[in-house]
Amino acid sequence: MPKGYNESYYNFKLTKGDEPPKFYCMSTEITKEHKIPKNSIYSIIKNKPNMRKFKDFTIEKVKLPVYQRVHVDTASF
Repeated sequence: MPKGYNESYYNFKLTKGDEPPKFYCMSTEITKEHKIPKNSIYSIIKNKPNMRKFKDFTIEKVKLPVYQRVHVDTASF
């Protein structure tokens, strides 16, 4: 695991064309899977106009928990 690895929250939502969105914890995961450099990821987030190579990608910053907390009622056991 790299230094400062985050596995509690999804920070990026990536959509490619008509495919369902995928969620990522770190930008390095997007770079590994789709070969998009880190500076291009943030340019896509800011909707910079000169992104010809990655124009079918949409990336948003989000903060969604990876795991949900579930209350377990122990009195019913």
